[in-house]
Amino acid sequence: MPTMQPIRRGERLVALVSAGQAVLSEHIDAGDLVHVQAMALYALKIAGGEITGPYTDAGAEDYAARATDAATYARPSSDSSVGFRAGYSGNERLTTRLTRPFCT
Repeated sequence: MPTMQPIRRGERLVALVSAGQAVLSEHIDAGDLVHVQAMALYALKIAGGEITGPYTDAGAEDYAARATDAATYARPSSDSSVGFRAGYSGNERLTTRLTRPFCT
């Protein structure tokens, strides 16, 4: 049976990761969405063995902060369809493995 990893930002449950997929809360502020996606990607990478675990919310927060900083400099300004890219960690699109919504 797959494990379910809750993703919390502060006291709020913002996502769940299980079986190679993440489900994001529909109650995420627009300004936090990319950060939460990066936190979920961190959990997915740990579950997939790409990053050494265990998962912690503090580790996910740090990963997300670094990913969003890198994306600020890696995003081409001429193509808005590219989406968020974590340039230092394989350059994959976060949205390829993340889905929305679930109710909290």
